[in-house]
Amino acid sequence: MGRGAPGPARPWTLPAGAVYSRAESLMTKRRRATHRLGVLGVPLLPRGPARGRMAEKAVLLTGLLCAGAVIAGAAPAAAQVPKSERSYSVQHWQPALGPNPFLTIESAQVPAHLGMSLTLSGNYQRNPFTLTTIQGISRVEESVDVVRDQVTTDLGFAIGLDGRLQLGAVLPFNVYQKGDDFSPTGMALDTPLEGASLGDLRLEAKYQAVSFGDNDAYALALVPSITLPTGDDDKFAGDKNVTGRLRAVLEMRRDRFRAAAVLGGLFRQPSTTFAATVGQQLMYGAAVDGKIHRDVSLIAEVFGRSGLSDLFEGYVDANPVEADAAMRVTLPRTVTLTVGGGLGVVRGIGAPRFRGFFAVGWAPNFADEDADGVSDSEDRCPT
Repeated sequence: MGRGAPGPARPWTLPAGAVYSRAESLMTKRRRATHRLGVLGVPLLPRGPARGRMAEKAVLLTGLLCAGAVIAGAAPAAAQVPKSERSYSVQHWQPALGPNPFLTIESAQVPAHLGMSLTLSGNYQRNPFTLTTIQGISRVEESVDVVRDQVTTDLGFAIGLDGRLQLGAVLPFNVYQKGDDFSPTGMALDTPLEGASLGDLRLEAKYQAVSFGDNDAYALALVPSITLPTGDDDKFAGDKNVTGRLRAVLEMRRDRFRAAAVLGGLFRQPSTTFAATVGQQLMYGAAVDGKIHRDVSLIAEVFGRSGLSDLFEGYVDANPVEADAAMRVTLPRTVTLTVGGGLGVVRGIGAPRFRGFFAVGWAPNFADEDADGVSDSEDRCPT
C-alpha cells in the first residue's frame, strides 16, 4: 500500500507479500500430493523384472508430474505479481496562475486585457510517498521511503484577454529528489531513487463566467486545463499520458477580506502501485486571504483530492488532504513575495509530513484609468 507516511496496515490493503506466501503454500501442497501419488503407485506394480521396469517408468512419470506441479504452482505466483507503476506525480502543491491568486487555488478574477503575470515558486516536501507492504507468512510490515525529500520549482506565465479570459502555462522542475527504490515485491533496494527531473507541463485557461452582488463582490470562474506527459514517469514526477482538469471557482471579496472555494475533477489514465490505484479524482479546496496592512496579507488554504472509483470507501491512498498557511508582501514595482508552510492532514499519496514554500510574482499593470501618466499600480489616486 502506498501512503504519504508509514502507519498501521489497514484491513482493505492487499498485502503484496501475502500473495507470494499463498502461492508458495499452494506449490507445497501440490508437491506433497504428487509425492503421495507416486508412493501409492509402487505397490500396484507387477512383481519381478517387469516390476523393475515399471518402477522406473513410475519414477519417471512421478518426476514429470512433480515438474508439472511446480510449473502449475509457479503460474499463479507469476500471475499474481502486483503492479508497481510509477506514472503519476506525488507533487500536489501546484501554484495557481494569475496576478492575485491564493496559493494553489485560483482567484475567480481575471487580469485586464493583455495584463500579464510571471511567477517563480519553489517548495520542499518531506515524505510525500512511503510504500508499505506486508511480507511473508509472518505478515511483517515493510516500509520504503520512496520519495523522502523533494524540492520542486515552478515557472508560470499568464495573460489576460478581453477582461474575461486568462491563458497560462506552468512548467515544474524537480530540482532535487531523494528516496529509496523498491523491488516488484515492495522490498527496499540498495539503489536510490534520486536525481533531478522535469514535471508535466500544465496549460490552463480561466473564464470569468459571471460576477454579481453589491459592487460585484462575488465572481464565478471556470478553469479548464490539461497536462502534457513531459515528466519522468519512472520517478513519480508525471503521468503516463495527457490529463484533463475542469474546476469551478467561486470567490467573495469584502474590503480587506476575500475567500474562495473550488470544486472540480482530474481525469487521467489510472496507475496502480500494489494496492493503491491513482486515477480519476475529485478536486476540492477552500482559501481565505485577509489584509493586516496595505501591503501585507495572511493566507490560509486547505485542498485535497478523492478517488472517484472509491469515493465513499474511505481509502487513504487516493484521498490526500493538505493544509497550508502563508504571508504575502507586496513590494514596489508590482512584485509580491509569498512565504509559508503546511502539512498533510490526511496522509494519502502526495500529502507530505510537512512542506515549506515560497513564491515571487510580478504582475505589471500598465493601465492608467485617470490618464495622468502614472500607471494605476503606482498611482496613489488611480481614479
